[in-house]
Amino acid sequence: MKFTIDIAKAKTALEASSAVLSANAQIQEILKNYMIQADSNGVLILGTDLELALIARQSAKIEEPGSCLVSGKKLSDIIRYASGETLTFETSADKITVSSSTGKAVLLSRSTEEFPNVEDFDETQPYVSLNRAQFIAALHRVLFAVCEDETRRMLNAVSINNDRYIATDGKMVSVFLSPVKLPLENIIIPQRSIAPLIRVLSKFDTEEFKFQDTKTFMYFKLGDTVFSVRKVTIKFPEEKLLKLVSSAKENNAVKAKFNRSALIGAIERVRLNSNEESHAIYLGIENGKTVIKAQDEFGNYSIESIPSSLEGGSLSKVEIFFNWLNLLHVLKAMNSESIDARFAAEKTSKSSMFIGESNLEAVLLPIETSFNQADLN
Repeated sequence: MKFTIDIAKAKTALEASSAVLSANAQIQEILKNYMIQADSNGVLILGTDLELALIARQSAKIEEPGSCLVSGKKLSDIIRYASGETLTFETSADKITVSSSTGKAVLLSRSTEEFPNVEDFDETQPYVSLNRAQFIAALHRVLFAVCEDETRRMLNAVSINNDRYIATDGKMVSVFLSPVKLPLENIIIPQRSIAPLIRVLSKFDTEEFKFQDTKTFMYFKLGDTVFSVRKVTIKFPEEKLLKLVSSAKENNAVKAKFNRSALIGAIERVRLNSNEESHAIYLGIENGKTVIKAQDEFGNYSIESIPSSLEGGSLSKVEIFFNWLNLLHVLKAMNSESIDARFAAEKTSKSSMFIGESNLEAVLLPIETSFNQADLN
């Protein structure tokens, strides 16, 4: 095998492919390699861990067709620091030489016979075209709520139905309604696939990509690059989560209004003295101000206050404990500066909090805490 490729094209292909290998540290040794194949159609670079796969194609000057496997990490490092305009790849026996205008590197290679076959995007089958920037933005609006605990498989995903994106980790629920309705139904994107997918989609500046949903895989095609995700068989509790959000929105009669940036700043300062395990903060609203307090396991504590208003119901004061990290994620995912939060009318610190804007709604469940109230008063 021998071919010459533009160095910028080689870097684009390998940077995209590295998203697959970096997503799984426990893959088999052979899957730590890239498959490189040169033929009359150009150069194909394939990386996979059997659950995710990326096929990148680039045009090149092919002098001799062929294929081989080469260490993905070593090849990526070599090409990342390569200089010049072109790179020449040439195999000989069990080695591959990568040459540039300033030098060359020689790596061990192996046969592609043991490498798994990876199905490709099928242009003859139904697919839809989606706006890349809108899709990435929608995922970012709920990404913070995705459960990362692999023992809770039914929550390890983002659920997409037309214009609705839902995610939960069991402690908070986030629902984003995209202003652009997408022709997607019952799409479940596994948690471990989301970050690599966003990374790949962000590598390109094309306006649209093609999406294809098959029995086994989901395919995302940008130009000549295809990212595939093996489908999961989990039953995401979408209906239950929507009812929970609707119930919290309708039944929490006490409303609080505050400035988003001011609350984010207060939380950022207070959380420095929060318990590292529980991430607990106290949120109290009374007499036109919101008080945020935090205390760590050693008794260190911080207190901040910002202007706010409380209306609805018969309560003159609201007190509740939350995970500051979850609340901060929700606030940062929102765009409006004036944020409305809703609490239950009963005077209890165990009620959930609804917080939302026009197209992003979230419910945060309270947490138990061992605050020393005498210190915090």
